[in-house]
Amino acid sequence: DKCAVIKQTSIKDLSHIDILHTFNTVCDVGSSINWCCTFESETPVSTGLIGRVWERDNRTTYHLDQSSRKMLLLCAKSNCKGLIAISSSAFNIQYELIKRSDLPEKHKKAIIDKLICIHPPQKVLISKEEFNLKFQEMEQPRLVFAGHDFFRKGGKQILEALMKLHENFQFTLTIISKVNYGDYASDSDRSDYSKTMEIIDATNWISYYRELSNTETINIMKQAHIGLLPSLAETYGYSVLEMQAAGCACITTNIRALGEINNDACGWICNINPNEFGESIYGSDALEYKKGVQKKLQQELFRVFEGAFSNKESIRIKALNSIKRIRDNHNPETISGLIRSVYDKAGN
Repeated sequence: DKCAVIKQTSIKDLSHIDILHTFNTVCDVGSSINWCCTFESETPVSTGLIGRVWERDNRTTYHLDQSSRKMLLLCAKSNCKGLIAISSSAFNIQYELIKRSDLPEKHKKAIIDKLICIHPPQKVLISKEEFNLKFQEMEQPRLVFAGHDFFRKGGKQILEALMKLHENFQFTLTIISKVNYGDYASDSDRSDYSKTMEIIDATNWISYYRELSNTETINIMKQAHIGLLPSLAETYGYSVLEMQAAGCACITTNIRALGEINNDACGWICNINPNEFGESIYGSDALEYKKGVQKKLQQELFRVFEGAFSNKESIRIKALNSIKRIRDNHNPETISGLIRSVYDKAGN
C-alpha cells in the first residue's frame, strides 16, 4: 500500500525524545515512544483511504482495508497524543472517517478524543509604512499568482477573465509558476500549457517568473494589491496566508480550508459549490462535470474582478482586514501554545 508511516528512524536511541511530531504520517515506533501528527486531509494516508470513497455515498459503515485498519489502531494507542487537523475541513473529514469506519467503538472514541484543529502559524510580513506606501497609488492594481500547479489553481480561468476585462480596466499581473499541467481537477494537457505560454509571452501587462526564492516571492506579494488562489482543488492554500500577511486582499474559491481563511471582509470568494466536506471536484468525476465547474469559476472570477476594479478603495480595506485576520488567527505565539498543550500530554 502507498502509505505514510514511520516504522524506524535514523536516530538509534529515542529514549531521550519526549514526543515525535509528524506531518501526514502515522508512527509505528513501539508503545514507549510518544508521538502526534498534523494532517491536511486525513490520516493515515493510504491507498485504502486516499480516494475518500466514503464521502461520495450514504454508507453508515466504511469497511477498512487491513493496512488502513492497522494504522488507525496505532492512532488509538495511548502513546498517540494528538491528531492535529490544519483546518476544520480536515477535522470533519477525519471525524467522519472514524465515525463511519468499522473499528470497535472504544477505538473510535479513543481516536476522536485526540482530534484537534490548529491552523498554521503566520507572522505579518509587511510594515504599516510599506502598506501605506503601496496603496498610495492604485491607478493600475497589481495582481499576483504564485503556484506551480497553474491549471489546478485556476490559472487558466484567471487569464480568460482578465483578458476580457483589460479592455475596460488597467491592471498588471505577476505569475510565479512552472505552469504544471495534467492534474485531475483541470484535466489540462500540453496544448493548454502551450496556449498559456503564448498568451503570457504576448501580453505586456503580465510579468512571468518560472521560479523564484521564497524571499523574492514575498517581496512581490508585498508590492501587490490583490493575491490570487482560485483553486479547483486544494487542501489548505498556504500561499493565501503569505499574501494576506503581505497586505494583499485575496481572491479564492470556497473549497476546503480556503473558505475558512478567506471571506468577503478580507477578500473575495468565488463560489464553486463545494459539498459538505468542502470538495468540488474529484479525480473520478466526468470530464463534462469538471468543465462545468471550470466554467462556473471563470464566471465567478469575471464578477469578482469587475467588482474589485470598479471599487479600488475596497481593495485597500480588504487588504487591511487581511492583516488583522492574520494577527488574530495565525499568531505564531498563540499557535505555539496550542501545539505545546498537545506536547504536554506526553508528560502525563
